[in-house]
Amino acid sequence: MKLEFPLLRAKDIDCRIQSVKSNGLVLLLYKNARVDMALLDKTVGPMNWTRSHTRDNANCVVSIWDDEKKQWISKEDTGTESNTEKEKGLASDSFKRACFNWGI
Repeated sequence: MKLEFPLLRAKDIDCRIQSVKSNGLVLLLYKNARVDMALLDKTVGPMNWTRSHTRDNANCVVSIWDDEKKQWISKEDTGTESNTEKEKGLASDSFKRACFNWGI
């Protein structure tokens, strides 16, 4: 199975001010988990991938159906809690990290 996910577009990236100082500011550029879900849907089809969480959302497993091998292929990664909505942030971060392992 060889997958090629499309490159991110400018509209896929969100921007947030992290800090403001007298000499400028620091911007955070990031994508949310919905971007990864949309790319998975577009690239492999909405019925050909799954997502599951273990260890209280710390780990996420993203599995993609390999039609040639007739089996699910999985990649997993772990995340970190966010400063707000810790559990949601943890699940989102672990999902995005698992998607990164797929090339997103």
